[in-house]
Amino acid sequence: MDHEELNTRVLGIEKERQEQILKIYENDVAGHVTVMAGEEGIQVENAQVEINGDPESTGYGKVVSVKVKLQSGGATGKQEGLWKNDEVKEVQPVQNIEVQSVQIGQEPETGVKNHSEEISGKALESTLQDQRAEEDISRSASGENNNRILEFQRKVEQYYGLESGAVEIQS
Repeated sequence: MDHEELNTRVLGIEKERQEQILKIYENDVAGHVTVMAGEEGIQVENAQVEINGDPESTGYGKVVSVKVKLQSGGATGKQEGLWKNDEVKEVQPVQNIEVQSVQIGQEPETGVKNHSEEISGKALESTLQDQRAEEDISRSASGENNNRILEFQRKVEQYYGLESGAVEIQS
C-alpha cells in the first residue's frame, strides 16, 4: 500500500511539474508574440496563449491558439502630437479685413454685410475642407492600422503553424 501511495504521489508531482512547464511555455510564447507585435508597430495590452497540454495527443506541446488584446490606439505606430501623422497641413492665407468707421445712429455702407458673409462663407468652406482632410487622414491611418494588424496576425499564424482564425486580436 505504501508503494501504491508513493507511486500516486510521484505521478501527481510529475503531472503538476508538466503543467507548470506548460504555463511557463505559454508565458514565453505570449512574450514573444508581444515582441513580434512591437516590431510591427502594434502596442499590446496583453497576450494569452493556449498550448496543447494533452500528453496522449500527437500535438502535445504545440500552440493551439493566441489571443491578443491591443492597447487603446492599438496599432498607431506614431505618436500624435501637433503634427497628426507627421503631415503638415497647408496654412490658408489670411485675407485683409477692412475696418470701416461707424458712427452711432448711422447705418453702415451697403456691401459690408455682403463682404462679411463672403468671408464667413470662405471660412466655412475652409473649415469643411479641413474636416474632410482630417477624415481622409483618419480613414487612411485606420486602413493602414488594419493592414498592419492583419499582417501581424498572418505572421503569428505562420510562425507557430496555426490555422487561420487561431489568432484572435481584440482592439
